[in-house]
Amino acid sequence: MCARAGVDSAFATSVKMERYADVDVFKVGTSMAFVRSLTLSVLLAVAGVMIGAPPGLAQPTVIYDSTGSSGLGADNLTLGLAESFTAPFTGVLSGVTLGVAALANNTAASFDVALYSDSNTTPGSALAILGTVPATLLSTTSSLVSVPITQTYGLTAGTRYWIALANYGSLASSFFTWEYVSVASGIGVAGEYTFYDGEVLAIGNDANNHQMLLTETAIPEPASLVVLLSGAAGLLGLRRRRGIDGQHRQQRQGGRHGG
Repeated sequence: MCARAGVDSAFATSVKMERYADVDVFKVGTSMAFVRSLTLSVLLAVAGVMIGAPPGLAQPTVIYDSTGSSGLGADNLTLGLAESFTAPFTGVLSGVTLGVAALANNTAASFDVALYSDSNTTPGSALAILGTVPATLLSTTSSLVSVPITQTYGLTAGTRYWIALANYGSLASSFFTWEYVSVASGIGVAGEYTFYDGEVLAIGNDANNHQMLLTETAIPEPASLVVLLSGAAGLLGLRRRRGIDGQHRQQRQGGRHGG
């Protein structure tokens, strides 16, 4: 009886040790799988960010800049002013800064900043009203003013567009001006055109251009989105798996204590 008890005790100890060993092996295996999955998910997420469409994922980039020198004078908006630019990549026009002034103080006055298509190097049809600039944002001397953007517009790589100042009302003759400069080598300026009093003139050759700075935000390529979403899905799956593994460990430990 004592010998049998000793055998039974040894067997019970053996079973417990094996059970403990199983739990330990399960924990180690889960940890290794966790590390591998975490590493892969992080690499996928990082890759998705790194291979986004140039010049970077969701980073505004200057695509046109004629603000690098002092103004030479100012043109009134009644002359029908516009400046062309070409989108270097597919993205969203996300920022417009202009060198403008309001020559009188009237809180009711304003003008619109409009985006036009190109028609044989002349302003074509209106595409969007990007924002409205109230006189309250301006001083009586020209200064660089960031346009409050209320409507974004998707740009196509290699396509020319125009920025025009419009809808200024009957007060424009005594209110709004756009500063002109002689900048032919700024970012995106070379090869573009200015529209002045019904004429289209080549910048740097026939005429000066107006102070303008534009930024564009890239749209990720489909392949980049797939990789980025795969990384995100991996991280979400990883979190769910950790929860399931935790439940398994609790069940095993509960079974151990219950036995």
